[in-house]
Order: sequence, then structure tokens, then C-alpha cells
Amino acid sequence: MSRLEVKNLTQTFNQKNTALRVLDGLNFSVDDGQFVALLGPSGCGKSTLFNIVSGLLVPDTGEIYLNDERIYGNTGDFAYMQQKDLLLPWRTVLRNSRRTPEYREVEAQQRLAQLGLSGFENSYPMQLSGGMRQRVALVRTLLFRKEILLLDEPFGALDAMTRTVMQSILLDIWSENRQTVLLITHDVEEALLLADKIYVLTARPATLKAEVPVPLPRPRNITDTSLIRLKKELLTLLQVEMSKVFDAG
Repeated sequence: MSRLEVKNLTQTFNQKNTALRVLDGLNFSVDDGQFVALLGPSGCGKSTLFNIVSGLLVPDTGEIYLNDERIYGNTGDFAYMQQKDLLLPWRTVLRNSRRTPEYREVEAQQRLAQLGLSGFENSYPMQLSGGMRQRVALVRTLLFRKEILLLDEPFGALDAMTRTVMQSILLDIWSENRQTVLLITHDVEEALLLADKIYVLTARPATLKAEVPVPLPRPRNITDTSLIRLKKELLTLLQVEMSKVFDAG
């Protein structure tokens, strides 16, 4: 079981002697095995949220609960794929995948093949495109075999065609293992194609604006009437928040 609850999170940073509130009483929950997407304007605090959940950052106030137990700091319960691939430049693709407590080379080879990286096992990060580096980072994240995956724009560096393929592969992996997944994305269509539920965050300081269920069978097609309706709803919510960003600027 891996039910996650975020309660009343607030976070403020000091920026040029000015207090910058990033999160403001944020609350939400994720059930065991759910695939949840987070949408919100750029800079609203989504990555900060993941840093807090994973234990990299201590919030000003608020609590994180995992299976009804409050957790503190780095618990080892999460596999966190950040926006930057964080590959070690002196290690090959295969050796970068080995940054896991219980490394399994056969599984690593299988995952690399699954994500279109066969033949690049002995290549170094500098020899890879940005999208390929992101795929290596995803392999490394999956090899941690954690019950909860935190994915911060995992496909942001990919071209549209590769992105579509990777979305399908991620769904296959999720269907196979039923891990709990939290996905940060700026792509409304990606959220609709992948998630069971979408949380929309407000402009900074982020709080929860809306919870939008996506109770549709997979695989989904973005041209379906139901998804088009949900897309319109989400875009309307996001446009309101984006207007706040530009008005503030």
C-alpha cells in the first residue's frame, strides 16, 4: 500500500531580501496505484512540491503522510526523476543505470531496450541527445523499484513522435507494476492521456485550484469527445491562472 497525503504545505524562499511564497496551504491525496498528473503555470511550485515530498527540502509548515504515517526527510520510499537528467558524465549509459541499491543488469538491459536505447549501453552522456539522456534517467528511476514514482516532466526534452511512444511505454510499465505515479507536466494532452486524476494548481503561491478525474478506459485518443471536453475545461482553468502570472509581471 502506498497512499500519499499532502497536508497544508507552505514554503517560502528568501529572494533578494524579499520573502517569496511558493506554496500556500497545499492539500491533496493520491491513492495506492493511482496515476496522478499535476498541472499549473510555470514557476508555481510544482518542482518545489516534489523536493519536499522526496525529502530534499523541509517545508515551512505542513505534513506528508504515507499510509497514515507522517514521514520526515528522505525515507527511501520514492523514486524521483528530476527535470535535469543528473547523469554522471564519466559513466556509460549502463553504469549510470547502476546507481541503484540493488542493481540488476539483466533488467537494466531490458529497460534500455524497451526505451529504444539498445546499442548505447557503452556510450557516455555527452554522446547522447537530450531526449536519450532523459530516457536513461527514466531507466535509472524505474530500476529503483519504489512503490511511488515522482516524475518531473520526464518527456519534456523529447520530440513529439518520441514523446508519444514514451507515453505508451510508461503506461505499459505502470499497468504491469501498478506503482503510484505523480507526474508533473505542462502538456494538457499528456495529462489526459495518462492520468486517472489531474490536480490543477494555482499561480504562485500554489494551492489546489481543481481536482479533475479522468474516468476513461485506456488507451485513450485525444480526439475522443470526452477528452476534448476535459481538455477545454483544463485549458480554461489554466488560462485563468496564467493571466494572474502576466498581470503580476
